[in-house]
Amino acid sequence: MIRAANGGLPEGLKAGARILIPKPSVAVVDSVGTERAVNPSARYKVALLLPFSVARNDSVLAQAHGEIDVPYYEPTRIAVQFYNGALLAIDSLERLGLNADIDVVDLGDDKGTWNAEIKRETMGVYDLFIGPFHRTAVEQLSRISRTAHIVCPVPQSSKMVLGMPNVSKVTPRVPIW
Repeated sequence: MIRAANGGLPEGLKAGARILIPKPSVAVVDSVGTERAVNPSARYKVALLLPFSVARNDSVLAQAHGEIDVPYYEPTRIAVQFYNGALLAIDSLERLGLNADIDVVDLGDDKGTWNAEIKRETMGVYDLFIGPFHRTAVEQLSRISRTAHIVCPVPQSSKMVLGMPNVSKVTPRVPIW
């Protein structure tokens, strides 16, 4: 489907190349080549796994002693920006017919926090994970949840997806204004 929309991709995919990704009409082919029917009436479970690190913000704010314009902990600032962008995308997808329950999970920014969250039994109910932001957390989630798809939305090495057919790596491009 992607090859046909892009003239067969005679030179393969190259870094920085622009390609067209057509909207599936009747079926979807997953990452291991299995074709499955698209069910427009299906309801999906999606988890946004973000490093809000709420506890660290409490200590940053406590140290500010009432100052105005106190900067938030950096991973929190990034997570909030990503979350706001995700809300815009989810709104657009809902208008196109996406039926999904979307949960937001604070994975924190340290191994101890994300280990505990990823090991929860409730992680087994999701069809799709967007995040986590850390490579080791992605690898751990991939081992625990083999059926759900995981989208890593931050720059990572392409080697990250080797041996993990349920993981996709996406790299946002810088907007051209």
